[in-house]
Amino acid sequence: MITDEKRHKSGARFFIYAPPSKGRTRKDGTLISKRRLPNRPFHGAKPWQCSVYYFWWEYLRRHEGYRDTCRAGGAGEYADLYADFGNVHATDDFWAWWRTHQHLFCEPPSRGIQECLFNRHSTDDELIISVPLEVRTVHLVRMFRRLLQKNADRIQKARAKSRALYPVGAKPNLGALHTSLTVWDIQQANPKLKLHELFDLASTQTMIAVDERIIIEGDDGDKPYILHLAKAEREAREMGYDDVLLREARRVVRRRKAQTINRHLKTANAYIRNVALGQFPQK
Repeated sequence: MITDEKRHKSGARFFIYAPPSKGRTRKDGTLISKRRLPNRPFHGAKPWQCSVYYFWWEYLRRHEGYRDTCRAGGAGEYADLYADFGNVHATDDFWAWWRTHQHLFCEPPSRGIQECLFNRHSTDDELIISVPLEVRTVHLVRMFRRLLQKNADRIQKARAKSRALYPVGAKPNLGALHTSLTVWDIQQANPKLKLHELFDLASTQTMIAVDERIIIEGDDGDKPYILHLAKAEREAREMGYDDVLLREARRVVRRRKAQTINRHLKTANAYIRNVALGQFPQK
């Protein structure tokens, strides 16, 4: 069976109703066909007689006025019709006439779904299309899917665009939003604490962290080594010492903690300021 899609690609003829078919038969005379023929119009009807187009030809042959036009070689009252259908009385062989006139009944080449490129009403968020209603639904759906695939980039961009009254201002990082808000709340509840102390308190409620590794430059060309503050603190307690190097490491880490807290406070304040403007999360 020729589908809308196949005729669209190959230009094969397509008929709304079953066209005449000679049919292939087995040795026992039973019909072999990819298509289910209409019910036989009469007992013993041939496959090609199971078509409205066959009866079209037969009925036209019964028309006296058209017969006169055929006798006159196409002149007369039905000259315009004759220009298309020709002399249906030239032969009693239906197939001889059908081979040269079947184009009268086939559908035009299948139209596909098309994008209307020049439309004053269209926007970047829309795809206005022309849908040929004579094409079967199953093929329209297939064409529509192909058109969507062709415009995948536009679709992705349109779906990512918010049309809310208050659209989200940026791709949110929920973990970062929580951390900055928690830091801000802690600072409001403990205004007298130093920044590094706020960090220590916030670290118990969030995933906030800093790098506590300190690179110590070696003396006299020795290679630098990394001091881990937490490990050094533990060793200092176990060995009972508190040297200058350890105090410097503490100072560096406190500075890192203060910078981290200060960054989160600035971010939280920006969020709070802009949320009142209808913009969030906006730094």
